[in-house]
Amino acid sequence: MERRELDDEELRKIKVRRTAEGAIEDVIDELAKSDEFAEPQEVLIEVPKEAEEEDESLVDLTPVQLKEELERREREAREAAERRDELIAAGEESLAAGSFAEAESLFDQAVALDRESVGAHCGLWAARTENFTKTDAFYDETNALEAAQAPEEAREFLLSKTGERLREERAALEKETAPLRERVLAEREERRSAFRANRNYYLVRVLAFAATLLVALIGVAVSAAYIVRTTSILPIVLVGVFALVALVALIVALVFLRGLIVALRLCRENEDPASTEDGARLAEAELKLRCLADVLDGAQEE
Repeated sequence: MERRELDDEELRKIKVRRTAEGAIEDVIDELAKSDEFAEPQEVLIEVPKEAEEEDESLVDLTPVQLKEELERREREAREAAERRDELIAAGEESLAAGSFAEAESLFDQAVALDRESVGAHCGLWAARTENFTKTDAFYDETNALEAAQAPEEAREFLLSKTGERLREERAALEKETAPLRERVLAEREERRSAFRANRNYYLVRVLAFAATLLVALIGVAVSAAYIVRTTSILPIVLVGVFALVALVALIVALVFLRGLIVALRLCRENEDPASTEDGARLAEAELKLRCLADVLDGAQEE
């Protein structure tokens, strides 16, 4: 094995060791050991994991810009928290004074600032239910979904105040809904046959007169073709007769078509349970049951 020294640019010495076969075994950079060219120290800036995952705009920032952006966000978060606490305090004062609408507005703003605030959610529902004396607010789909998605501690508080009453109301609704649903479905099935018969009546007549119209138009065309080929008056008479038949068929077909459109609309409306008084009651009861399911059991995954 031979050892050679190669000078590069006078200040840089690189030692190369070759084996007998001529391959390079290792390379040692003498200049790398010099203090003058020591590696710079790394500057570490900690980025919150949530910010890194949710906001990719932080990736391309310089260290100074990143620091300023994080400080700005921290300042905004602090100001939002202070504003949230102010709104909760004001909402509690309105709640104590019995101003439930005003309290609801204040707590709603607090929830918008911090959706994880247990105090804001609890105050909001205290206002909506007038200190948990009413349950009407739970039967709104938007409100029910908000209750289902509230922080777990807020949900537990809410159910501790109203859970037993809501379960009793759900049981009463289920008891009322079962026979009502059977009656509505039976009435719909009974009407369905009559509506279908009415639809078929108009459909057959529309098709029949449409076919008559088509035949009459063909007769007009064929008769008109013979007018120039003969001196007989018969083709002219046939054209007039077929034209009159076509006109009558068109008018009658349009009349039956109007009846068919009405019949189809009645069939479609009959399929909607809410088209009758009992059906409307059933739809309202089922909506309430869905809302109660969200509140008591949590939002169902689709």
